[in-house]
Amino acid sequence: MSNIVFIAFKNIASRTRRLAKELNADILSYVEDFPYFFSMIFVTIHILRKKPKVIVLQLTQGLPFAFLIFLKEILKFNLIVDMHTGFLVYNNIKGRLLNKPFVKFLKKVNLIIIHNETIKSIIDKDLIKKVFVLKDPLLKNKIKEFKILPEFIVFTTLSFLGDEPLSLIKDLAEKLKDSALFLYTSKKKVQIPNMINLGYLKYEDYLKILKSVDVVLAFTKREYTLLSLAFEAISLNKALICSKTKTLEKLFKNKVILAENVDDFLVSIEKLKDKRNREEYEKIIKNLSEELLEEEKLKINYLKNMLAKL
Repeated sequence: MSNIVFIAFKNIASRTRRLAKELNADILSYVEDFPYFFSMIFVTIHILRKKPKVIVLQLTQGLPFAFLIFLKEILKFNLIVDMHTGFLVYNNIKGRLLNKPFVKFLKKVNLIIIHNETIKSIIDKDLIKKVFVLKDPLLKNKIKEFKILPEFIVFTTLSFLGDEPLSLIKDLAEKLKDSALFLYTSKKKVQIPNMINLGYLKYEDYLKILKSVDVVLAFTKREYTLLSLAFEAISLNKALICSKTKTLEKLFKNKVILAENVDDFLVSIEKLKDKRNREEYEKIIKNLSEELLEEEKLKINYLKNMLAKL
């Protein structure tokens, strides 16, 4: 049993899986919707039985966070939050109502992990001393490819949440219908014309698909967001096109293709159909992957040292 436990009150994010592995930590997840009654009972029993020294919360929802703050006061464990963008940046009134009232509890945690430097600008200045920036850890395992039909294949993931530019994606699919096979994975059984929904995949199978496609598209219309799909694609040295945001511009510094509209995506995809262009771009992505890996090693070691002192 590890002294560190990651807790997720929703589905375990791929970032959480990789970070937990780097820290040799256990993962505890009980998937339940608001108000999380049974999951909070389940988590309490686990903490009482295992008595972990450090709990890392996958921070996406406010109410479970407040509950862990309450338990922390009683049971005296160290609480770290790996804070996802949606906890501070809201797409709708629901997100604001479920999260904003609980932001004040950040002052009670031992450490706040954020995903990129840009988020610092919207965090209370009094909390900055508790903030640690850690990008998504890269994949380390060797991933096998699937044997896929010889079409040119474009791939993305969709959650159908408010930060995804669905109208752009639909327009892009319409224009690609005669020139590319456009695949996506989603937990929701939503069909988009001219795209193929592969449904919910085991993570290992999802990575095999990702490894096997020609071009990966990572979409967002929300600032301060770091896209896990992008880091997974970079890990596998895949040709990657991301939505253009100030956050991603600052993060990737002209090393990743960024697209602002449908035409931008189409031009970039058309260029990457040429295998020589794609291979040249994949070399750039590989170099970026090596740079990120060196930075990650330093950051993870620093984080381990901080945890050892708690």
